[in-house]
Amino acid sequence: MGDVQQWYDSVPVITRHYLTGCVVLTIAGNVGMISPMQLILTMAGLYRFEVWRLLTCFMFMGKLGFPFLLNMIYFYRQSSTLESQTFERRTSDYLFMILFGALLLLPIGLYFQFYLLGQGIMLMVTYYWSRMNPNVMISFFGIPFKGRYLPWVLVALNFLMGGMPIVQVRKESSL
Repeated sequence: MGDVQQWYDSVPVITRHYLTGCVVLTIAGNVGMISPMQLILTMAGLYRFEVWRLLTCFMFMGKLGFPFLLNMIYFYRQSSTLESQTFERRTSDYLFMILFGALLLLPIGLYFQFYLLGQGIMLMVTYYWSRMNPNVMISFFGIPFKGRYLPWVLVALNFLMGGMPIVQVRKESSL
């Protein structure tokens, strides 16, 4: 148990808190501890001053499963690398980037009725990581490729798993 605690404490602070929120809210929403309808972004909920939706829509990822696990693993890898290397000793700058991206996603999500916006944050971090590390070699299921192609590989994987690339951001709208 000490190894898990040591690993958890070694994760950079923003990455650690965001991943913890994602895992806790997604599990709680899937096992019935919290109604998923209380976590999604809706204009009606905001009219009722349910302001927590402005935060929970970024952390509740919808259904548990293999795509959720892959998202968490890749977000952990890219976010912790960005936070500990690209934004080394500039945690507030990394937090600002995440919050700015979230602030841009909120009106888009409200207008187009995207109920869950966590995928957008994860894609933003993945894209930024791929731009900062274009020549880093990555192996995805044994297939090596350069970091600049990671966003495209993830879109292709989503397509192969039965999703549509444009729907990837809105995939959980049928809760």
